[in-house]
This record gives sequence, structure tokens and C-alpha cells, in this order.
Amino acid sequence: MPRLTDSSVATAIYTILAAAPTFKPVRRYVLRSADGDLSSTTTGATIRYTTDGSAPNETRSVYAAPFTVSGTTT
Repeated sequence: MPRLTDSSVATAIYTILAAAPTFKPVRRYVLRSADGDLSSTTTGATIRYTTDGSAPNETRSVYAAPFTVSGTTT
């Protein structure tokens, strides 16, 4: 049986890029508030969002269904 030797260790840095999500109101005409729909063309992407200006994180803010936007928001 041949003797096996350890291979050298290699490292790499990966940058995973996803398409920017798009937002569109569910209703065609918006007067005061609207349900918004977020989507991404990147297969398997998870969209995280907040409506209070805080940063989304791994454990909350996962987009699952349209939500109501009333007024100007970022």
C-alpha cells in the first residue's frame, strides 16, 4: 500500500455578490400607504430589511411577505 503524505494548506477569500433587491408597490397607484414587495434575481438569496433605519442582522428582518410602507422611508 502506498504511503500518503499531507498536502499543503491553502487559503482563499470569497466575495459573494447578489443582485440588488428591487422594490415595487403591490398596488399600481399609491396615495398614502402601500404594501411593498421585495425581490431578487439571485437564486437562493435571502433578503433582510428593516423599516426603522437599523441594520438588519442574521436573526431578524428576513423578508417573507409584502409589508406596508406609509410615508418616506429608506
